[in-house]
Amino acid sequence: MRLAIPAAMLLLTAATLGATTLTFDDLVGQATLPINYGGISWNAGWEHYDFEQPPFTPSSGATRVYNNAGSEALLFSFLAPDARLLGAYFAGLESVTAQWELYNDGVLVHSSTVIGLSAIPTFLPSGYEGTVDEVRVLTSSGFFVMDDLQFEASGVVPEPGTAAIVFLGLGATLLYRRLKR
Repeated sequence: MRLAIPAAMLLLTAATLGATTLTFDDLVGQATLPINYGGISWNAGWEHYDFEQPPFTPSSGATRVYNNAGSEALLFSFLAPDARLLGAYFAGLESVTAQWELYNDGVLVHSSTVIGLSAIPTFLPSGYEGTVDEVRVLTSSGFFVMDDLQFEASGVVPEPGTAAIVFLGLGATLLYRRLKR
């Protein structure tokens, strides 16, 4: 019983912590992003592609996302409560700029710095430590790509392997204690 409490605390910690990086590399070809892909609800217009097209260089792998909405705000919302945006990589035409606007319960809580884009993917951090539920990507035109989106979300269920390892360790410890007696 003494081990049950630490094991439960470990599972709770694994369920609430940990950054997620969406590389988009499990998506192939060119198509619209699935609506609730990667724990995020993507608004209309977000697409992905995995073929070479300079200067829209991916940060990793081959697939990246884009939205040709021009200079309109491009939206996505986190499905888990208490999410925190860490940032993402952007690349595109050198005349294009990008910036984050972060919202919580419909209220603007932070605007990030503005970066200029190039063929070399550049990380745009959110610059905000608080939680958000909606993210707006502001660009000066639609000629950009985004890759390796990083965020943290509470309530994220740990991978099945994490739980299996915890329970395997717990079982081994109990077996060891029983054999020791």
